Amino acid sequence: MQEIDNLQSTDLEAAAAALLLLESLQDDPELLEDLCVPDNHYLYCPPFEVKRFGEAQKRGYNIYILKFLDEDGSLPSYRIFIGFNAQRSTYYALAVTNRSVAYRPGDDAFRHLLARYEQCDIPKYR
Repeated sequence: MQEIDNLQSTDLEAAAAALLLLESLQDDPELLEDLCVPDNHYLYCPPFEVKRFGEAQKRGYNIYILKFLDEDGSLPSYRIFIGFNAQRSTYYALAVTNRSVAYRPGDDAFRHLLARYEQCDIPKYR
């Protein structure tokens, strides 16, 4: 994923933590089965938190935000957007972005994220 490559040049520790999380989820997709269950934050190894991306889900896009902890236990400035294809029970890493980037409807970043979702052929659920 291009964002991880870019992140490695500026924040190697955060890139390593994001890559470890994505690889762990690929090896054990059942980790994401408990999406948005209360009190399940940071109970996983590697630790991460999942929340629904409300603005996208209002529009029928099944997108979640993963926040992860880096190796020293701190919250890096990055997050991972995941698309879920429920028909195939498959998750797609859509983007790794700085948390300072706002994803508001109508913004380029928001449109780009939705375009990536559609490029993965994930059906909208509404």
